[in-house]
Amino acid sequence: MIVLDALSPAPRCLRMFLLEKGLTFPMRQVDVFGGENRELPYLAHNPVGQTPTLLLDEGRCIAKSVAIMEYLEELHPRPR
Repeated sequence: MIVLDALSPAPRCLRMFLLEKGLTFPMRQVDVFGGENRELPYLAHNPVGQTPTLLLDEGRCIAKSVAIMEYLEELHPRPR
């Protein structure tokens, strides 16, 4: 699952990357203006509270948009 907010540039860039790759993932929006990213349970996954966050099946998370894109690119190299 990918957790992101609606307005920030990093989540927007990740959404564009997913569209260009033709990838779909369950997504959940968080209200950063309401502080949802600074409360539990979000902080349990990402202690820094940044968006976006990729929650992996085994419980780990990747919390930087560039790192998420690199991870997904390794799993899905086509299309470039």
